[in-house]
Amino acid sequence: MKIYSSEYKLVNRLFLIVVGSIFIYSILFDPEKMNYPIHSLCNKYDIPVKKCKSKGLSRSFSYLVRLKIDKARNLNKYSVKLFLFFLLQLVFRLFVEIFYNSLGKKIWLYDIIFSLIGFVYAFYPFLSSSFTY
Repeated sequence: MKIYSSEYKLVNRLFLIVVGSIFIYSILFDPEKMNYPIHSLCNKYDIPVKKCKSKGLSRSFSYLVRLKIDKARNLNKYSVKLFLFFLLQLVFRLFVEIFYNSLGKKIWLYDIIFSLIGFVYAFYPFLSSSFTY
């Protein structure tokens, strides 16, 4: 499989924008004021937490960027693991963007492997509940 550097850099930049947007969203909106423009379907349809594992994630992320870890955990027990995944992705994407030329041509392979492992680790509760009835 041949990966071209221009395509890899484009995908890296797109991920950087998406992950960066998650952090900007978390910083801009206050979990105390509940002023989020995007509302949870869990609340709208009154889905119980057991069935809706993403309930409270926006507020949890907003608490985490403000370093209020206990409040974030109380809202969603998976939030810290997910937040760390996105934080590591953001740092890695920035690192690749800055140092791509000196990292070597196989960086895409390590990126795929470690990102996939991190994704499965962070999102396992969500993935496993998708396949159980």
